[in-house]
Amino acid sequence: MNKLFIDTATKTLIVGLYKNDEVIDSTIELANRDHSSRLMPAVQVLLQKNNLALNDLDGIFCSKGPGSYTGVRIGVTVAKTLAWTLNKKLYSISSLKVIASKVALKESMFVLPIIDARRGNVFAALYQFDGRRLNERIEDGLYNFNDLLEKVRDEVGNNVTIVGTDVELHTDLLNEFNFKVQTTIDYNNVFKQLNRLDDFCKVDNVHEFVPNYKRLTEAERNLKR
Repeated sequence: MNKLFIDTATKTLIVGLYKNDEVIDSTIELANRDHSSRLMPAVQVLLQKNNLALNDLDGIFCSKGPGSYTGVRIGVTVAKTLAWTLNKKLYSISSLKVIASKVALKESMFVLPIIDARRGNVFAALYQFDGRRLNERIEDGLYNFNDLLEKVRDEVGNNVTIVGTDVELHTDLLNEFNFKVQTTIDYNNVFKQLNRLDDFCKVDNVHEFVPNYKRLTEAERNLKR
């Protein structure tokens, strides 16, 4: 079974190719959220390198947000288009669970993946790993980071690992809390851990599948004024 994985929720473009549940190739680029021009070329190059065509894919897997509004929209749109036009199965996962997979997951451990959302806010969720799934202890959402860290400490103490592409933006705040921060990422391990998670959900209706933005766009906010 050939599977294509796409994640464009952050400034890092991630594309992975699986064959029979083994990671055979991947592309990781710092795209600065320029995913619209880089995603499909990255997919095509990856397939060509491995002597595969789009029709050889058996399933499309993608992150559904939250994260960069434009980035999430691009990744989900491409995944939906490929699944529909190729008549392939589509599966989705929270982009925060993708980030959590950057930690060497061990049973019962707590992980707090974050994506910077500006003005002291982050997209985040607190997960506890049970060996197969990342179970929510605090649901994914948009939070004031200081308030969230206090909530996490009150609920589960300090035995938490924080991970995210934007942790360096919050160094001063993180220094006030005694949490472990993961900074080095082994993407080969990320792909392996994603493959063993039971957190991917099959999308039954491709047309009705929408990203999980977790906040309104500027246009939507203006309409509500």
